[in-house]
This record gives sequence, structure tokens and C-alpha cells, in this order.
Amino acid sequence: MSEQDYPDAETAAMSKTPSRHKGRDLTDGEVSKHLMRLSMPMVWGIFSIIAIQLIDMFYIGLLGEQALAAISFTFPVTYAVFSVFMGFGVAMSSVVSRLIGAGEHIKMHRVLFHGFILVAFFGGICSLLGNWYARDIFALMGARDTVLDLLLDYMHIWFAGAVLVSLPMIGNAAMRACGDSRIPAYVMGVSALTNLIMDPILIFGWLGFPEMGMRGAAIATILSYAAGLVIGLYIMIIRMRILVNPSEFGWLKDFGDSTRRLVSIAVPAGLTSAIQPLLQAFVTALLAGSGTYAVAAYGVVTRVEAFLFVPIMAMATGLAPIVGQNHGGGHHKRVHEGLHHAMKLTFYWSLLSAVLLMVLGRLVASWFSNDPQTIALAQMYFWIVPLTYMLANMLPVWSSAFNALAKPHFSFAILIVRMVVLSAPACYIGAQIAGVYGVFFGLAVANIISGALTHLLSWRYISRSA
Repeated sequence: MSEQDYPDAETAAMSKTPSRHKGRDLTDGEVSKHLMRLSMPMVWGIFSIIAIQLIDMFYIGLLGEQALAAISFTFPVTYAVFSVFMGFGVAMSSVVSRLIGAGEHIKMHRVLFHGFILVAFFGGICSLLGNWYARDIFALMGARDTVLDLLLDYMHIWFAGAVLVSLPMIGNAAMRACGDSRIPAYVMGVSALTNLIMDPILIFGWLGFPEMGMRGAAIATILSYAAGLVIGLYIMIIRMRILVNPSEFGWLKDFGDSTRRLVSIAVPAGLTSAIQPLLQAFVTALLAGSGTYAVAAYGVVTRVEAFLFVPIMAMATGLAPIVGQNHGGGHHKRVHEGLHHAMKLTFYWSLLSAVLLMVLGRLVASWFSNDPQTIALAQMYFWIVPLTYMLANMLPVWSSAFNALAKPHFSFAILIVRMVVLSAPACYIGAQIAGVYGVFFGLAVANIISGALTHLLSWRYISRSA
């Protein structure tokens, strides 16, 4: 710690005083047990977030194929917005976990409070820009006529509630950084349950409510995140006591330092996360040239993949505070051990997922669509792309680890190579040669090359630094 961090010895001593927050020390005990304890609750928590989208897709699919195509167009855009705020969540987890590992609790409380202010500000900007440019964005992606009108009904409301969508991510990230993944999982579970209840009521006009269709689905989604936010704030303030009275650290005092700490990680991490939905938007635009059925099929397969990859996302999320606290405390061999366990579990789950989708893909697709063309295209995807999961799914684990190590530029480079250098050109070339099937083969080839290169080079780097 440098002299610039604290102007005098008294301030330095204050930063090291025991915090009132309740969390867990991840620098001691078996790493594998910490990883499982942090990851298992997050399986439910992340599933809850994915379930919000699956629930929307299921009920909206009952409105017809055009409505299903419309909601499929929204996924890349909503995920791109999520990615901006996920970047702040990644930054919050990284900064808070390292401050806890170093014993700097006053700084931790201050960064958390200032992070909420930053994200609320950016959420407001997102609401304004999103509603202003929504029609242009989706028209550029290939949405036309009725499909465009339907998705705008959904997205204008979704953008209006962007602040309510964004803030729970910050709180959940901070709670996980304190070593507790159960409470964030419960908070996300409340959001999913709220959406499950409100979706059919507002979409189809049950219990005396007006029938609102796509608008009802959007309102239900915003209400679900609002419920999670209220409960999360209560837990952070009353139970965990990590969101404290800002007068204890001077309200906006050192706001610039908090911003620097968060933004230096949030920007590259957010850009890294945004690359995936941008690629999905590009692929959606390519498939739009082959008709509504191709877009609908792609919407189905990406949601199914998101559901199946929940354990991997949970593993990556649970790994981050382990890496962050141990790196902050100088326990580098424990970082190496955590990565080893996470990679092994990721490989086996990816293999199981691939087998399930190749065998049951047609049945799974039929849950979301009755159209034979949509089902056939989804089945073909499940015969081609899942073979590459074992390599491709190593990337989110490595990305999470590098973000926790305060090296978000490594994560950014990984995703740039995979999405921009390899996937986008491969999909474009594939589309010119073999249409929809060519796009699927392009994704598979990019997964194989990027996954193998990333794992080999990243493991070599970590092994040298351990």
C-alpha cells in the first residue's frame, strides 16, 4: 500500500479495522469446497435469471410464430445492455473481494455505495438512448413489419426500466464478493418467481387485468427485477451490513477513486461481455435473410444453451471471489488450484450437455415451437455446434479468472479473438456457401480454434505466475 492511498497513519489504521459486514474468508480451507459452496447456490440464482427469458419465450410463443421471432430479435440487444451492467458487476466483485482480502473494509463500503450511484446514472442514459434508437437498431438487424412492431412494444417498456434491471447486478456481485452466494441466489429466485406469476396475468389478461401481449411480458420482466432490487437492498443494509451509512466515509468523498477502480475494470469487462450479443445480433441478421423460421430457431437454441450452461456460469461466478480474495492476500497457489477444479468440472458438464442436446434436441425445440421448419433448423444446430462445447466453454471460466485478477484486458483479448477475428468471418463465409447450415458450421469451427488457443496460452501464463 502506497503513501498516496492514505494521507496519514490514522486513516490507514481505519481502513484495516474489522468490518461489520458478514462474509466468509476464502483464503483458508479447501479450495474445492469453497468452489462448490459458492457455485451450487449460483446454479439456482443464474437459472432464475435465464428462466425469466425462457418464461417470456414460452408464453410469447403461444402468441404465434411472429411473436416468437420478435422476442428472438430482442435477445442480442437486451443481453448487450446486460453486458454493460455485468461489466460493473464484474468490477464490483473484483474490487470488493480484493479489498476484503487485503483487510481494507472502509474502502470496500465506500466503493459499493459509489458503484450504485454510477450504475443508476448509466442506467438512466441507457433508458434514454435505447428508446430513442430502438426502431433503427432492430431495423438494421433485419426486423420488418409486424415483427418489428411487436418487438418495439416489448423493448420500449424494457428500456424504460433499465435502471431497475441494472442495480440488482451490483448488489448481487458485492454479496458474492463477501463469500456468500446463497443470498444473491435467493434474490434472483424471487425475481424469477415474480416473472413466472406476472407473465401470464399481464400477457393474457388474467384476474381482471387487461390483455397486453408483448407489453405485458415486458412489464412483468421489469416488475421481477424491481422485486429483486427491493429485497437485495434490505439484505445488504440490514442483514449483511455491507451497504452502510455513507456519512461513515464522507458520502462522495473519494468518488473519483471509486470510479477509477470500478471503471478501469467495468469498461473492458463490459465490452468483453457485449461482444457475445453483438455476434448474436450479426448472426441473427445473417439468418434473417433465410426467413422468420431461421431467426426463431436461433432464438430457441441460444436460450436452451443459456439454460444448459447455467452450471458453467455459476462455476465461473463462484470462482471469481476465490481468485480475488486469494490474489489480494498473496495466496497464488490457491488461485491455481481453484482454476484446476473449475476447468475439470466445466469439461465434464460440457460433454454431458453436448450428448443430451444431440439426442434430445428435436424434443427440446418442440417445447418452444410447433412449426416443423423451426424445429428442423434447431435440431440441425444441436447436431453441429454442441460437439465444440468442451473447448468453447473454457473461455468464460478464464474470462472470470482474469477479471478477478484485475486483468480485464486479457478477457477482452480472448473474446475479441473468438468473436471478431474467428466467429464473425466464419459465419459470414459459411452463410455464403451453405446458408443457415453454413452459419452453424462457422460457429463450430470458431469454437474449436478459440477454445484450444485460449486454454493453452492462459494455462501457461497462470502456471508461470503461480
